Amino acid sequence: MKLIGGLPKNDKKKDNYGYDSGGECVALIVNRFDFPSNINNLFWYSLDIGRIHIVYYSTEHDSRRRSTQYRCIEEDLRSVSRIRTS
Repeated sequence: MKLIGGLPKNDKKKDNYGYDSGGECVALIVNRFDFPSNINNLFWYSLDIGRIHIVYYSTEHDSRRRSTQYRCIEEDLRSVSRIRTS
């Protein structure tokens, strides 16, 4: 296996490839990082920093048009103050 940056390539033939570990990755994120206290959902939320509106979203959850995540982000973007962010 060719090393890139000193790390072995991802081997899809190994037993752990594609294994869903049941969510302990989320536990690491929750315990390591501080999240805004006003968020409705840990996986997708937004915040304003000065004149910038930042949206965080999950690549691990459904993001199709009728999904909860999509609707929440769509609603959030509709509510952005165009005066404050221009």
